[in-house]
Amino acid sequence: MAGPTWPVGAKAVKGETLSLSTTLASLGRPAGTTQLNLYNPSTDFRMMLNPRILGVHFFNLSDTAGTRFTNNTVGTTNRNSSTGTTLSSAVDGDYLYICLSDPVTGLRVDVGNTNTTTSALTIGKLNTSNTFDSLSITDGTSASSKTFNQDGTITWSLPSDWPMKFLKDNGSTSAGPLTDVDAPTEMGHWLRLSWDATLDSSVTIQDIWTINQSTDRGYFRAGTEYSISLDQNVGAFEAILASGTDTLQATWVR
Repeated sequence: MAGPTWPVGAKAVKGETLSLSTTLASLGRPAGTTQLNLYNPSTDFRMMLNPRILGVHFFNLSDTAGTRFTNNTVGTTNRNSSTGTTLSSAVDGDYLYICLSDPVTGLRVDVGNTNTTTSALTIGKLNTSNTFDSLSITDGTSASSKTFNQDGTITWSLPSDWPMKFLKDNGSTSAGPLTDVDAPTEMGHWLRLSWDATLDSSVTIQDIWTINQSTDRGYFRAGTEYSISLDQNVGAFEAILASGTDTLQATWVR
């Protein structure tokens, strides 16, 4: 997603609303958009722009080396696609790797086809030693001890030792935690999602976007329209109210 150079001639707009309350709400950035216009009618709000997801890759343990990775980046991060990421019958030993432009403290997951098998989610982050440290997570997609059973937010505390790295060191097949020739080559902050049981045969993740590590959100006044030019490393925005409820109107410009 290229960064904008202004002025840019608009080609399309997309409007949607986001229900605001004292609970954090967020929206992922549709692919190709370069500007965001926000208007909240009645209540002052706080807002933050969130880091972009650079890559989403599914690792299938049962495939042969060289064909184990499927790149699901576009279908899982652009909010305009019906593809998403398929986790159908994913087993303990399969992984979902996510590459981030900056460290974050959570993911918002829009589940397509839900999982109904009892399972627990584990998330690790890649450290300077090329190993994955487990994060202590709160899994908002879990219901009745079934991960990816509903739309939700997965959160954790900001960890230390979470550098920007290649999953394989500069693409080398002998360095890093993975040796497969088709392993992802994006440079960023890496997460690895796994589960402890075989998931349903039709599980899909429709969309993923990030939750900001910071709570120092900007202050925005009600009844005022704000136009924001988006950098290439913005992947979502989040907003919250100090009290009450309101409906934020968002217009994405492409």
